[in-house]
Amino acid sequence: LVGNSHVLMPGFTKRLLRSLRTGGRSHRSIKLRVVAKIGTTLMKTTKKNATRKAMDEAVWDVIVLQESTTAFMTKHGRRSFMLAVDWFKRHKPSGSKLLLWQAWPQGPSHALYHRRGVWGRWFKNPPRGPDELFSWIASGVKRAADQHGTLISPIGHCWMRLPSGKRPYAGDDYHPSGRGMTFIAEVLASSIIASVGGQDANVGRAKGTCP
Repeated sequence: LVGNSHVLMPGFTKRLLRSLRTGGRSHRSIKLRVVAKIGTTLMKTTKKNATRKAMDEAVWDVIVLQESTTAFMTKHGRRSFMLAVDWFKRHKPSGSKLLLWQAWPQGPSHALYHRRGVWGRWFKNPPRGPDELFSWIASGVKRAADQHGTLISPIGHCWMRLPSGKRPYAGDDYHPSGRGMTFIAEVLASSIIASVGGQDANVGRAKGTCP
C-alpha cells in the first residue's frame, strides 16, 4: 500500500488482511507493506527511499496506489498524479500489478465546499459538492488507468452508491469511521483478489465488488 493518512488509519490494515483472508478462501500467507505519510502525495512518495526499498524487496502481487483527494482539484495535482502513476509503472518489479485506489469525496458539511480555514486558502475554485468532486476523482483515476493499462478499485463508486445520510464518515466528514474502514477494506480486498486471479477489468477499468 502506497499512500497517505487513509492507509494509515488505525485498524485499517487489520481489516484489510481479514477481508483478504476471508475473500481469498485459501491458506496462502499474505505479506503486506505500507509506505505512507500523513498529507503526502504519490509524487512525493516516489522520492522516498522507503518506496524504492519496498519495491526492490519482492515481486508484489499488487501495488496499491492511493492518491490524496485534493490532487484531483487542481491542474498541477492532476498532472503530478499522472506522472506518479507513470513512475510506478516504470519502476515496479516485473510481474507486479498496479491497482489505483479510487477515493471518495469529503462529505457535504466539509469546510472545503464552503472555503473555510486552510481549505479556502488552498482552493480558490472548490467543487460545489461531493458529487462534483467525485466526478473529478473518477475521471482522473480512469484517465491514468486507461493510459497505463492499470486496474481501479472502485472504492469511491461503492461509497457514493450508499445513501448520502448513510455514508460512514468519521467526525471530520472526510476520513471513514470504523464501519467505513471495514467497508473500504472489503472493496479493496475484492479488487486485490480479482487482480491476483488474473481477471480483466471491464470497460471502466474497475475491478472489485461493493459490499
